[in-house]
Amino acid sequence: MEFDGRWERDGRNPLAAALLLVIGAGTFYFLAQSLLLNGYIMFDELLRKDVVSSPDLGTAMRETYRRYRVPILTVLALTQFLLLFLVTITRVRVWHTRKAFAYLGFTKFPVGGILLGVAGVLTLLPAVEYLGHLIYSLVPNLRNFGDSTSPLVTATTPGEYALILFAIAVTPAICEETLFRGYFQRTLQRRMSAPWHYLLSGTLFALFHQRVLSLPSLILVGVYLGFLFSRYNSIYTTMASHFAYNGTLIVLANSALRTSRFVNADGFTLTTVEISLALFAVVTGVIVATTRGSVPSAGDSAGASTVAPG
Repeated sequence: MEFDGRWERDGRNPLAAALLLVIGAGTFYFLAQSLLLNGYIMFDELLRKDVVSSPDLGTAMRETYRRYRVPILTVLALTQFLLLFLVTITRVRVWHTRKAFAYLGFTKFPVGGILLGVAGVLTLLPAVEYLGHLIYSLVPNLRNFGDSTSPLVTATTPGEYALILFAIAVTPAICEETLFRGYFQRTLQRRMSAPWHYLLSGTLFALFHQRVLSLPSLILVGVYLGFLFSRYNSIYTTMASHFAYNGTLIVLANSALRTSRFVNADGFTLTTVEISLALFAVVTGVIVATTRGSVPSAGDSAGASTVAPG
């Protein structure tokens, strides 16, 4: 691959470009969302005549998310595609190489890797959700705030279900993976060895979501997705796994779970977590045994070559 972009010239570090883009794109992403949504909500509030005061902030937030679910999800999808996906592709072309899609990992479509990646993330999910509930149980006063966004993932009509899946499962799988794995981690791999590049990209991915109590859970998911990208060098593998994870959470949020030894009112039981972690260890072992992982070539640090595929 020919590195002929502005950040590939002598004396320039491509890692600085990657960090700059992640921070810059994230800043403009949240700013655009805030301006669009707050402007819409303020205008709507002026026109409404059925204003009802809520007894507490958590309830008020939940009502806001319920009332403005469609514009919130629409703006989320629009800003991700514009500011995370398209901006990343254009910057890669200018800063690094004209072969942007190859750089980002849109090359191989490993069916086996996709299936194993999805299996891994689904077996990791119960442990991640259990950890999240455990953390929230330590600060019960904040549970109401944590649950306030639930209207964004619960649907009452097929149309709402489709919109939720598109905005929360499809869109992040494409846009966030392009930025964090395809670009940020791909650039880190040129100068850093495993596991450091996917530990760093996974942690920054978690911080991007700005959910303090969910940070440990998000780091686990982000690191696993980074591990997949490191082993397969294919963005399709992480996109499929990201979609499977978010999509499963949406399905669970809209399902009436029965109380059993595997699931209760708070989510997955410890028995489910133990079984799922054992399966996750098996899947991860198979991935490691059947892949070589990314190995930067000798000339890549100088911007003259690319990362050898696993």
